[in-house]
Amino acid sequence: MHLSREGPPLIVFLVTRKHAYTLADVLAATAAGGPRVAAMSYERALTAPALPPATYVFTDLDRLTRQGLDRAAACHHRLRRAGMRALNDPARFLDRLQLLQALHAAGINPFTAWRATPELVPPRWPVFVRRIHGHQGPLSGLVHDPEHLHREIAAAVAAGCPPDDLIVVEYCAEPLPCGFFCKFSVFRFGDVAFAEACVFDDGWVAKRGELRFDRPDLDAGELRVVRENPHGQAMAQVFALAGIEYGRVDFGMVGGRPAIYEINTNPHIELADPAATPVQQETLRVVGRNYLAALARLDRAG
Repeated sequence: MHLSREGPPLIVFLVTRKHAYTLADVLAATAAGGPRVAAMSYERALTAPALPPATYVFTDLDRLTRQGLDRAAACHHRLRRAGMRALNDPARFLDRLQLLQALHAAGINPFTAWRATPELVPPRWPVFVRRIHGHQGPLSGLVHDPEHLHREIAAAVAAGCPPDDLIVVEYCAEPLPCGFFCKFSVFRFGDVAFAEACVFDDGWVAKRGELRFDRPDLDAGELRVVRENPHGQAMAQVFALAGIEYGRVDFGMVGGRPAIYEINTNPHIELADPAATPVQQETLRVVGRNYLAALARLDRAG
């Protein structure tokens, strides 16, 4: 367990063992003051005879196996029965396919997804292939016909992807007027929601932000988004449908309305970037202040 400083932790993030790095900036920022924070692996938490009194945040839900989710749900319910606060009930977790289908059925998303089966012929094209679990992004480019789709599915299986972990997603993206694609994000932390920094790219997979240090024309707009959180109210419905109390929803704007791509329950929190431009650094400061304020609010509530 990684503690932010000495003393029993008051907020414990449960993570898969390889993905505690997402909280490194948070642990560093709280080391000198503020809430006492810890990151604890599920491997340790689910085998411990007892857990200390604290507020627990269940993250990385999409990286747990079915058995792991069941054990995490049982742990969540034990903590709640003991009077402790616990965010993100694993028993309510919707995987990527379930979430996309639920969002489409609720009329929130204009697109949907299907399980990748040999007989699948999507009613709309183009589509792409990706996994239900994890965050490695699409496994294929855009696919426009059944023969090509079945080749891409076979290639994914041949590369080691379990067939029951593959889905086919309907393409739904739209570039900004400047020609770049933008991924917007909103964070929920307990009863607080705030906008995250945007990701810009010149391709439809806006995941890592290849244009991050070469887009001065977009910096001011991004700063305005994190200050005003214009999509926060719309995303509240998404979090409620998914039953997620801690996490980040990623979406694009298509035809003037949000298209929800996923909810990450263990997003990488970056509170600073010395290589960023001054405006980008201010954007990160705003996001960081909002995150740490939400952390302190959760600490007081707990």
